Amino acid sequence: MTFALFFLLLVVTTEKNWAFSFQQVYTPSLTKIPYHLKNTQSSSIKRITSQQSSKITSTLQAKTTTGDNKETNNSKESTPHNNDPLYTLPPTTSSNDVVANTGILFVDPFSDFHSQYMIDRTLNLYQSGVVKVISPYQATGLNRTSTTDEDYMKYIAPLDEESLAIWLDKIPFSITGVICESDSGLEYSEQLSVSIAKIYNNKTFKHNGYDISRRDKFAMNKVCEEKGGCKTVKQFLCKSIDEALSNAATLGCTDDIQTSKPIVIKPKRGVASDRVVLCQTLVDVPSATDDIMNSFVFGELDAQHDSVLTQEYFAGKEYAVDMVSKKGHHKTAAVWYYEKTSTYDGSRPFAYLSTRLAAPDDTN
Repeated sequence: MTFALFFLLLVVTTEKNWAFSFQQVYTPSLTKIPYHLKNTQSSSIKRITSQQSSKITSTLQAKTTTGDNKETNNSKESTPHNNDPLYTLPPTTSSNDVVANTGILFVDPFSDFHSQYMIDRTLNLYQSGVVKVISPYQATGLNRTSTTDEDYMKYIAPLDEESLAIWLDKIPFSITGVICESDSGLEYSEQLSVSIAKIYNNKTFKHNGYDISRRDKFAMNKVCEEKGGCKTVKQFLCKSIDEALSNAATLGCTDDIQTSKPIVIKPKRGVASDRVVLCQTLVDVPSATDDIMNSFVFGELDAQHDSVLTQEYFAGKEYAVDMVSKKGHHKTAAVWYYEKTSTYDGSRPFAYLSTRLAAPDDTN
């Protein structure tokens, strides 16, 4: 299991670099496409060109490359058909065929410099197999924005145990772990991991289970406070504008700009500070709440927000700490400093300007 743990370390330490690479390079507006816009011809939605679609498909079906970018032509790869798994066996060495007994399943492996590197290491260094799938959210978004006839649904692995068991049986090696490259595919990856574990029913397959608090900001803060003993911001989950106003007032937000304590209103599920608003007074609360309640939940196909998260505001530098844990031992892998800027009216001072890796001796 050394290689699986090594990959998990890479996932943690490089997360800030790759998390949005697919949306930025290929489909910048993919996360903004509401579910009800299926088959729409609206010119406001950025479409995937034939060239971009070919790039995505070739990335998924590409032959593996070695560390010096030379193509490894003797890798053995399946061809997806009717939702059959897309798997790759390690390349042959000398005149003997290499038989892979285990392999890693990659969800949304679009990045050339992250997942493709790990796929290359899996095949060439560890002589293990690789399976590539696309999460339903990404596959649906790709189908709706693509200008080609490519059907990305064929890359989705089924979640129901009966269909998944048949799907797994077509792979000539056992899966030992699942690695997801997209934020929007995390829930699907956890669901898939739980189902695979039930089917295998052994200790060979490693996973962290299904936990909504990894994506729900309200639940995450509660876990940090109740189970982790961490100090967290005061927060309320509000189902209406009236609730948001009432709880904002509880946090010290008033109508008077001179005495009001600013508060933050944000979606409980979201990324990249999207729709995160700094409300200086109660006057700002209704519009911020209404904006979120009329938007769609990131990573879900047909869900609209039914609540907003109201939190007290702490000014200062924002850091992200990457941790790796194994058998009760915890290690700090990296510390990142988020440099942010504000929108034109100052209501959203959370736009990412840069992400800097802090040095071990950094005291700033």
